[in-house]
Amino acid sequence: MHTILIVSRRLNLDQSTPKCSFGLAKSLLKLGFEVYILTSSVEPWIADSLRTLGGIIYHVDPRFSSKILAPIFLSLYAKYIKQKHKISIIIGNGYTLGDDITWVHYPRYGWIEALSNLGESIPISFRLEAFAEKILFSTSKYLLAVSNLVKDVLLRYYDIDEKRIIVNYNGVDIDYYYPLPPDMKDELKKKMGYDGSILILYNGGTSKRKGFDIVLRELKEMKYKKDIKVVITGVGLRDFEYAKDMVSRYGLEDIVLLKGWLESHELRMWYQISDIFLLPSIFDPFSLATLEAMASGSIPIVSKFAGVAEIIRNGVNGFVVNPLRTGEIAKVLETLVLSPEKLSITRERAIETAKEFSWDNMAKALVAKLKERDVISWT
Repeated sequence: MHTILIVSRRLNLDQSTPKCSFGLAKSLLKLGFEVYILTSSVEPWIADSLRTLGGIIYHVDPRFSSKILAPIFLSLYAKYIKQKHKISIIIGNGYTLGDDITWVHYPRYGWIEALSNLGESIPISFRLEAFAEKILFSTSKYLLAVSNLVKDVLLRYYDIDEKRIIVNYNGVDIDYYYPLPPDMKDELKKKMGYDGSILILYNGGTSKRKGFDIVLRELKEMKYKKDIKVVITGVGLRDFEYAKDMVSRYGLEDIVLLKGWLESHELRMWYQISDIFLLPSIFDPFSLATLEAMASGSIPIVSKFAGVAEIIRNGVNGFVVNPLRTGEIAKVLETLVLSPEKLSITRERAIETAKEFSWDNMAKALVAKLKERDVISWT
């Protein structure tokens, strides 16, 4: 039996990388692999669920898992565990040296390119992180890219041999993220005060990279706003007044509701009652949120600059747009708002797509790709 060690500084449902580590670990355990996890922080119920499936968790003091110290201490600890338990593969998440596989979630040079295209200044600390990341990636046998978009960034900025790159999309926990029956959805929308409205959800705070200003611009462009409400989540306390002022400048106070950071179960509820999910990012390696929204029954409108666009068939299970083209998102929104039948059909196809990208399916796909490269043998 092959044994796998996943190194993840945290395991929770509130951050993308920890959530991915948990999802993959759980599915690999269900496939019959012996899975070890090295982490400094794990929610108790997550630890219990992994142990129930046979997972073995190693804890490390959080002081030794910072971005600065992780490449030293976590790398050494991972090698110790590998030798002790004869681990076949170490899967790291971008902060340990010498991984068999490094999972690339957020390549910093891709961020730098996107911010530069927006005319934003790039902090020297961020450039240093990107340089350090490039060195770290060079020590790994394989790099696991979460989309072809990430693969392209690795080829252009990291001097990586294409043979070392494995593309495998992230998955979604379809037992946790699921659609509500229509009557329950309508009842909950009514309870939340959105009865009769087309509910649009944007989960990106005031981030320019995520497209906060683009959302407001496109809502302003819409000619028909009578029956829509827009919920913007992830707005931090320091940014709340700025966000409120921007909404006022665009004259959208009557249709936009600003909300702060949400717990995973709260965000799931908004996914479930929303009709449309917006992702107008300038750069987004994959976007777990989009897949979670689809699994919960929300129709995705995503940027062509997002890796998740690779699983969207435009006009079939969602929509792919150019967020830099004024009016494009507004046009799609108006089409959906004025076509209830289109909403219903697209919603069902989005749900079916999300099921195809369950963590169990994505774990099987990854194992198959590793088998093709003779990294593991598996039947």
